[in-house]
Amino acid sequence: MDLARLQARLMETYVAELEEHVAELNGGALALESEGDAARRSELVRTLFRTAHSLKGASRAVEQPAVEKACHLLEGVLSKVRDGVLPSGPALVDILLKGADAFADAASRLRANRPAEGPLLGALTEALAAAEAGSAAAPVRPPPAPAEQGGGGTGTPADGTEEAAPEPEPQREAGRTVRVASARLDGLLARSGELRLVLRRLRREATSLGQPADGRDAAAGGPAAPAAKGFDALLASVRAAGLAADLLDGEVRALRLLPFSEACEALPRAVRDVARLTGKEATFAIEGEGVEIDRSVLQALKDPLLHLVRNAVDHGSEGPEERMAAGKARAVIIKVAASLEGSRVLVRVSDDGRGMDPAAIRARAIRTGLPVPEDDAEAFRLVFLPGFSTSAAVTGISGRGVGLDVVRSRVESLGGSVDVASVRGAGTTFSLRVPLTLTVVRALVVEAGGHPFAIPSAGVDRLLRVAPEELRPAGGRETLLLGGPPVPAVSLAGALGLPLPPAASPGQKIPFVVLSGDGKQAAFALDRVRSEEEILVKELGPRVLHVRHVSGAAVLPSGEVALVLTPQALVRTALAPSAGGGAVLRAERPAPRRRLLVVEDSPTIRSLEQAILEAAGYAVVAAPDGEEAWRLLGEREFDAVVSDIEMPWLDGFALTEAIRSSPRLAKLPVVLLTSRESDGDRARGLAAGADAYLVKSAFDQANLLETISQLL
Repeated sequence: MDLARLQARLMETYVAELEEHVAELNGGALALESEGDAARRSELVRTLFRTAHSLKGASRAVEQPAVEKACHLLEGVLSKVRDGVLPSGPALVDILLKGADAFADAASRLRANRPAEGPLLGALTEALAAAEAGSAAAPVRPPPAPAEQGGGGTGTPADGTEEAAPEPEPQREAGRTVRVASARLDGLLARSGELRLVLRRLRREATSLGQPADGRDAAAGGPAAPAAKGFDALLASVRAAGLAADLLDGEVRALRLLPFSEACEALPRAVRDVARLTGKEATFAIEGEGVEIDRSVLQALKDPLLHLVRNAVDHGSEGPEERMAAGKARAVIIKVAASLEGSRVLVRVSDDGRGMDPAAIRARAIRTGLPVPEDDAEAFRLVFLPGFSTSAAVTGISGRGVGLDVVRSRVESLGGSVDVASVRGAGTTFSLRVPLTLTVVRALVVEAGGHPFAIPSAGVDRLLRVAPEELRPAGGRETLLLGGPPVPAVSLAGALGLPLPPAASPGQKIPFVVLSGDGKQAAFALDRVRSEEEILVKELGPRVLHVRHVSGAAVLPSGEVALVLTPQALVRTALAPSAGGGAVLRAERPAPRRRLLVVEDSPTIRSLEQAILEAAGYAVVAAPDGEEAWRLLGEREFDAVVSDIEMPWLDGFALTEAIRSSPRLAKLPVVLLTSRESDGDRARGLAAGADAYLVKSAFDQANLLETISQLL
């Protein structure tokens, strides 16, 4: 191996080790903060010292002097805490957490091929030097040493110039642990799944080839008997190979399983930091930390869980005095629990805070022109809509109307679902259901518009065949009566933007699949149902990552490629007002296109926005400034306005205020799409009456189209 490749591999290993030590520092600091037993605190300090020492040695080996220096100073501080020269109180906890943040930043910078030293690491070095210099104060009584240490241990010199010989780490039996790059496990699992697919195809072909062509019984000793015996032997070999492939696949999948606790490593720190920032008190608990989940699912859960626990403290919990006045403990309890439900895992994020206010949610829905649900459970689900928020304040943590929609989209991209339940004054629970693995799932393979599609079986409620006369009109759409509320019935081809099927003849049975999502159902007419089988799901590339309704792709045993559909997104499409019911039985004339007014002073951006919206099927009229837009609004009818803020003559804020003050236009949806991303500008835009505020620097065409679709 050449030197460059060796250095690259060493650096990859070092960064992984650095990230592990970040988790150890975070966990050790939080444990030290809550631990009351002196002997246990002393042991925690020694463990943290070993962590700093190990990281210092690794940093020296890969020539990272900035990290090495910080670790050396951290050793000095911890050694003086261990020897009773410095206290192990809140100041130490704060500096340990600063260290975790600085080392995490260093790891992130190294992964991006940038120098490890940044502002956080520099500030940490200064803070550590100052903390160590403060050791001239009167010595603190040393914490008791554990019985096994005895009196002959070597101490660290008081000046901290050289560390003591650290206590040896527990030795592991050689060969028990091997570090393997996650990409290699992903590749191994993919090859294993492809092998199973090939063997299933061979088994089918061998079975069909083994049937006697002339219909005679090979067992009767006819001419086909020798050939039949050969085919039997071939089929037996294929079956044996298939069994071996299944066993291999199971072993590989087991290698990818990790405990649920690994998705929660950042949560205790997040709860602590948000509580301190907001002046609240909070405790954190995990249940089911040993539940094993596929690594890719676990990784994808980290951000949604982090957002939910931060939101629970900042937005969902009361202050200590308010809680005590309500008869509660001073500290809100944030709990994350995982449990198995067959081939899926249920993750609940709960708190005993103030709960959601359904009246406030309905009021917000009225202001934004959304349908107002009578049922509280339906009202709570509105919080997952883009831009929906009942928070009066815009903070750095919550209240911007973003986040919960991202939680839902991230969970649904895993083939999962998310729901919320809340009791006013008693707390809120978010329930996330996700598959244990993303790679091999059970799916229903169907045809629509002449193309094959795969629908994860977890989202399928039932299959049935229905004649046209059995459909019932309700609310301007076709529905099925399945023993409860009417279920909207649409064409799957139509929902996916494919050519609609020809009109069905009276009495002709149409195959339907009933899907569930967000607590509701919808029925989709199909060309035909093929089969239900295990499929190997592959991720889509970045160019098609945000295609609506699609979460991946799979190669079928026939060799065809089938897109994997997201049941929840399909149900929402079927329930949308624009989903006409007649699509199941006939190709109706298309409805008039929705008309949008785009207001943007930059010709380039104006042309880009117009092209995106017209490609999505909207009729677009463009205006170069707010004054021209106001003139057009007085002359024509529009379904929504998409406006910039910084424009001559009449800016976006003033245009929005003018629209809201007009009796004719007051309910017209307004989306502000701007480069101004400060909290003050965002708050001003929402106060002016904008229904959504999107920032150009984080522009996502799918988000814009989804926002407009929700508002219309």
